[in-house]
Amino acid sequence: MTLLLSLLLLASPESERMLLGPSPFFRHEGMVRAVRAGDRDLLERAAQSPRWDSRRMAALGLESQTPASLLRDPVAVVREAALAGLDIAAPERDLLELIKDPDDAVRARAAWALRGSRQRSAARKLFNDPSPSVRLAAFAGAGDFARLRTAATKGDLATSVGAFRALGAAGSATDASFLLSRLGRALKAVAKEPMPLYLRDKPGPELALARAVGDCARRGIAPGGRDVAVYLRRMLDNKKLSGNEIILLAEAVAGAQDL
Repeated sequence: MTLLLSLLLLASPESERMLLGPSPFFRHEGMVRAVRAGDRDLLERAAQSPRWDSRRMAALGLESQTPASLLRDPVAVVREAALAGLDIAAPERDLLELIKDPDDAVRARAAWALRGSRQRSAARKLFNDPSPSVRLAAFAGAGDFARLRTAATKGDLATSVGAFRALGAAGSATDASFLLSRLGRALKAVAKEPMPLYLRDKPGPELALARAVGDCARRGIAPGGRDVAVYLRRMLDNKKLSGNEIILLAEAVAGAQDL
């Protein structure tokens, strides 16, 4: 019975009409349905659509199975989505071309994907890029975590947040220790002068720190292993924090407990 239902879902003409149809709203819903059903064939057909948003959504849904041809799509957001899906699985030849892309987001994604390449040093070409997000991705792509640590502590808010996120997603055990110490200092400062960490729509560095610690813990490189969760939980229990602060710490605790 389960197999029959699965086959019906995969063959759903409604999902096909939605994903390949004329309405952007229904194309998005069709992609969601195709992903839920595991309908790779439909997503691969969407990747050939003349509509750029269908190609972009197909790349997001296919992830590591995204056709490499979308890396050369004429629309920048499609190239970015294809890079996000393929990540380190993207062909080196394409990555070396895409770090020269005119679009900031595409260059950043390409630099980030180079971290898994034998040509990762090519990311150094973007160290002086005019876009801060591209520079941070280039530091991570080239494995220059010393520059990321400097950016995390000496940059403006947007730069420090981006650097913390990159360290959590790609840094080493040394960077996990660095993040943990910075989070401790940040929360001590909050305890002395209570103020919400969400002061604007963008997350503050403390939020990025907590998430980065959780990311490190999920990757199994945080110092002390499960002790990271204990450390964060102690802060969660002992500090007088606002609702958003509780949420960010709880996310980090959950990440550490995933070990």
